[in-house]
Formats: sequence, structure tokens, C-alpha cells
Amino acid sequence: MARSRTPVLSLVASAALATLACQLGLSFVGTPPQLRGSVAQNVGVDYLLRNGPKDADPPLSEPSSASGPTHVVEYKKKPFGIARYAPGVSGNGAVVREVEQQSRYPGDPRGQAFLAGVQAGWVVSKVNGQDAK
Repeated sequence: MARSRTPVLSLVASAALATLACQLGLSFVGTPPQLRGSVAQNVGVDYLLRNGPKDADPPLSEPSSASGPTHVVEYKKKPFGIARYAPGVSGNGAVVREVEQQSRYPGDPRGQAFLAGVQAGWVVSKVNGQDAK
């Protein structure tokens, strides 16, 4: 009779261990990644060297105080061809820092900004008709 209780006892013991593991947060997959601030993934040094701020960049400006002629540029698809941009001082708007300097082939989306005549220093004022400043 003692042998018939052994499977029931082992089943109860395994259920208790599984419940304890779930309460402690132990799992087979692991814990989900923790976000650090608003950055979900660290970037490498090479990415920062290509796309990060450069020593020759002018200081950040306020896009809402921009003046000059207005140019309307319409992009058909992503990527637009703006290689680097900088946010405004207050975090609103954006200033173009660098444009892809060539279109690799006819219809290349990365050459849209170059073909439209976008230049470094231009301020992005609207995106999809919504004010970006």
C-alpha cells in the first residue's frame, strides 16, 4: 500500500515546486530584457561614428525660430536619404545635418532627398501635414 502513495506524493511535491518556481519568477526562457531609460538597445561604436554627432556640427538650434524660404519635399517611401539629423534644443522639430550624396540607381529611395535638393541646415517643419516644430 505504501507503493501506491509514492506517485501521488511525487506528483504533489512536483506541483509544489512548480508553483514555487512560478512565484519566484524562475522560468525556462529567462527574464525579459530591462529597458534603460528610453533606449531599448545599445548601439556600437561604429554606428555612433557614422551617425552620431560630429565635432564640426553647429550647436543645436531651435527649429521654431527658423527663417528663410520654404521648400516642400514629398517622399514616396522610406528611407528618405537624410543620413543624419539633430533634434531642436527643446526636443521639438529636427534640423538636417547630412544628406546621402548620390542616388545609387534610378528609383533608389535613399536618393530622394538628394534629388529633391534637400541641404544640410534645413529645418523639418511638417511631417504628414502635422507640425513638427
